[in-house]
Order: sequence, then C-alpha cells, then structure tokens
Amino acid sequence: MRLITHNLLKSTVRGVSDGYPLAIEAAEVEVVEADFNPEFIENVLDKLEWTVLVEAARTLGVTDLPEELSDEDRGNPEVLQRIHHALLEIH
Repeated sequence: MRLITHNLLKSTVRGVSDGYPLAIEAAEVEVVEADFNPEFIENVLDKLEWTVLVEAARTLGVTDLPEELSDEDRGNPEVLQRIHHALLEIH
C-alpha cells in the first residue's frame, strides 16, 4: 500500500474508538519508481496529516522527511521529490 493511501484510510471496525492512523507492519518494502509531478505533490499536501506521514515513512525506513513542513519546504523541489518518493514510490 502506498503511504498516500495509508494517510487517508481509517478503520471502521466495530469497537475501535479511534481508527486513525492505521498501524503499519511491513514484511517487505518495495520501491517502484513513479513519474514526479511537483504540482500534484503541492496540491495533495493540504489533504495529508503530515505527522502521520512522517511516522509511517520512518516505519518503512524513509527518514529524510522534515519533522514539520514549512512554506519554504512546499516550494523546494528537493523536498517535494522526497515527499513524492515517500507517498508514491514506497509500497
């Protein structure tokens, strides 16, 4: 599952009081290259829970995302590329 999907999912299992975020237990992590579209990444940033993304990415071995996303980061192509990698290329 891509981290972009993980960031938007919530458990609907009965008896679960807070089903967000879902826990990640990856037996295997695969990297699949995807075309980089900085405009898409910039547009999706406001829909993401940043701290959840950073924590999930670390669980999968991605440690190069900033703790907090500044306005400067949002316009930085290198940071956008790292976000793209975490969101769309890690499976």
